[in-house]
Amino acid sequence: MIKVSFIIPLHNGLELTKVCLRTLQETLPAGLEHEIIFVDDVSTDGTREWLKTLPAPCRFVLNVENAGYAATNNAGAAMATGEYLALINNDLEFLPGWLEPMLAALDSDPNLGLVGNVQRRVKDDSIDHAGIRFRANAKLEHIQELPSAASIRRRPVRFVPAVTAACCIVRREVFMRPRRDGHIPAQPGFRVSYRNGGEDVDLCLNLLEWGYRVAVVLSSVVRHHVSASRGEARPHDEANSRNLFGYWRDVIIRYSTGDWAKQKLRAWREGTEVMPWRTVVTALRVRAGFVSRTPRLAWMEIGAAIFYEELHWRKVLGLPRPPVADNPKDYVLTGLKSDTLQHETQAMREKFTAVLPPGVIEKNIFINGFVLPADPDRRETQGDIGLRLTVNGIQTATAFPLPDGHFNCGIDKPLLVTDEPVRLQVELLGTDRENTLAWLGRVTARWPLPRTWRDRLERYRPQVKNRRIRISQIVCDERPIYDFKKRRPLRIEARENKEYPLGINVVGWLRAELGIGESARCMARAVAATDLPHAFVDMKLPCLNRMGDQTFAAQLQKTNPYRVNVFHIDPPVSGDIDHHHGDAFRDNRRNIAYWAWELPEFPDQWVEACQYYDEIWCPSAFVRDAIAAKVPLPVHVMPHSIDFILPEGDQRPRFDLPTDRTSFLFLYDLNSYQERKNPHAVIDAYRQAFPDEAGVHLVIKTQNPERNPAAFSRLKAALRGLKHTTLIARTLEREEVHALEAACDVFVSLHRSEGFGLAVAEAMFVGKPVVSTDWSATAEFVHAENGCPVPVDLIELSETHGPYEKGQIWANPRVADAADAMRRLAANPELRQRLGAAAARDIRAQFSPAAIGARYAKRLAAMQLWPD
Repeated sequence: MIKVSFIIPLHNGLELTKVCLRTLQETLPAGLEHEIIFVDDVSTDGTREWLKTLPAPCRFVLNVENAGYAATNNAGAAMATGEYLALINNDLEFLPGWLEPMLAALDSDPNLGLVGNVQRRVKDDSIDHAGIRFRANAKLEHIQELPSAASIRRRPVRFVPAVTAACCIVRREVFMRPRRDGHIPAQPGFRVSYRNGGEDVDLCLNLLEWGYRVAVVLSSVVRHHVSASRGEARPHDEANSRNLFGYWRDVIIRYSTGDWAKQKLRAWREGTEVMPWRTVVTALRVRAGFVSRTPRLAWMEIGAAIFYEELHWRKVLGLPRPPVADNPKDYVLTGLKSDTLQHETQAMREKFTAVLPPGVIEKNIFINGFVLPADPDRRETQGDIGLRLTVNGIQTATAFPLPDGHFNCGIDKPLLVTDEPVRLQVELLGTDRENTLAWLGRVTARWPLPRTWRDRLERYRPQVKNRRIRISQIVCDERPIYDFKKRRPLRIEARENKEYPLGINVVGWLRAELGIGESARCMARAVAATDLPHAFVDMKLPCLNRMGDQTFAAQLQKTNPYRVNVFHIDPPVSGDIDHHHGDAFRDNRRNIAYWAWELPEFPDQWVEACQYYDEIWCPSAFVRDAIAAKVPLPVHVMPHSIDFILPEGDQRPRFDLPTDRTSFLFLYDLNSYQERKNPHAVIDAYRQAFPDEAGVHLVIKTQNPERNPAAFSRLKAALRGLKHTTLIARTLEREEVHALEAACDVFVSLHRSEGFGLAVAEAMFVGKPVVSTDWSATAEFVHAENGCPVPVDLIELSETHGPYEKGQIWANPRVADAADAMRRLAANPELRQRLGAAAARDIRAQFSPAAIGARYAKRLAAMQLWPD
């Protein structure tokens, strides 16, 4: 078996390539099973002719057109067969002993996903690279220092957030794991949206999020002709940086926190920055490892550095400023009020707060106003007075004392984070005494105090000194946002619904590992297959399941810029949308609920959730009929789209499944109510079909046993006595679920009812025959030509199970018929192949992203025809 596949992308530089190959072959350990794959990206200096002269184990690929660094490496990886992929540039010179410690590190630690090494410059032997770290100023930095030789002997591995792909080794199974890249379907390898830069850091961050570690092997050293392969920095480097920070902002902030704490403590120790003790203590806690999450102070300061880098990238790349929110409900102002002292300004009692949506501020925020002179005859109006401005609870600016007359005070370059609202708090200074006396005047109003005392306190109750400061404008980036001289102070106009661009905001738990999360991801795939403008919005309502699916994580946003909101949500929690997303989120939009339901009668208590929507979409005609009978809204069938990369090769060893038996699979979530999913019927049918279990195997996959201990105990009891079974009781990533579906021969689902039957459809997409209950939504796509429908008897629920109430109707699949179908499939491989091929063909035709996306586009096109 090949141990290492060396992948070398090429674009000219033939002489460097020859040196690279010679030193590589001279330094390889004896007996190492390996292959060397060159991928030429349209070289013009004789490289292609030279490649044709190389003997085995060298192989090569010739790109037809220039594909770039990412795609070129990916092409080499697709050819590779080694356990490890060594990604190396052609401008390296290899030194004896460079490879062995890298392989030893990977072999000894299964959690180590990728390793790099030390690279020294050829021209002066200085250290060019010993890992990559993130700085608190939103910069990536190549580490260019090493510990002592003794330290390296004790600790030869340095864990880092990232390394360069100029010379690194990654596990092939990790590199080939599919990843989403914007609107491009999931694919393995580097993301091709980068252009010759940033791909390596992006991959390393993905590995870290998957639970692997990245390291530099300090005892491995190579020599590097720096910049010979990549050339001087070009404008597209700015685009790569913007792309990287766009994908990984929060992760980069997390890995920059250590440097933030280090810089803060250095400035405090050297006295170069005055900082509050809270900041010092926070930095000490970070450095000591007492903090598991990024402190808000660090998150804001590092996030602000990234925000101002974004402004730089936009300028360099000629990108326009994003549109500013124009819904008045996105702007919140509290604590200011009009009074009789001055009608064209407003005053505060002690402080006021303004919350502004993302994008309103980029450069500065200022408060314009003036200070009225004190009344020389009234002591309660006299004394110095000023303001303290605080942005996002962290950054402050003080103007004290303010002279009588006009003032303009504010903050340049405020601490802002992309896509985050800005909270400005303005407090009065110099009024503590007057505020205390005013408070005493209010609380003692009915007390029997001496008249002189009462008269004195009464004079302070109006807080006239506070009202001397008059606020006339709140200005952001030299543009008044509030102008209190105007009858309508907020200087924006709300757009009408028709003025929002026509498009879809897919709102849901797009990272959640459960059915309703996959529902949202299915819609995201279908939308991305169309030309419809779209946004993927991470729903803020709490979710019990693990939030580990990263398919669309890099594309998630908080704003909903398009006219149509589609909420993937259960009806009972619809009233929580405004609480978590704000009242403005649904305003001036066409709000659509995407609901699934599994019984013929929609619950009466859920009908009131219709008040939050304009129409309902659902995954099947079965669900539509149940909902439409009760609700006063239009209800449309919009099935789930089914599309994913088919697993390659034999997946059975991955799950320790036998290779000489016919495997039957059923999978479900215990949170979805075991009584409805009905795994016991699958187990009973298996027992009836195969009393001696000859040549067969049963796989039951479930999740969330810790939340459903009684149901899980009953499941284990039902499996007791069976010798050829596998029980998987943990959450798998989607790619693992698809691999499990591919590993088994037949999918069995004897559910009592389904609103769609996502697992059934996915198994059919993989090309597996299904044994499925012939009732509810699955009956709409499983029939005798592409599967084995199981006849049913309709029964009345004798007790309530969660939302499924006593007295409702669901199916009781006939176990004997299911057992007969399982026996026929086990005995007839040709039948399995024929039904599986028909199933895959039908699912692709009915539920492809393009087919489902066309339904969305047709519905939105109809909206354009409606009268205003």
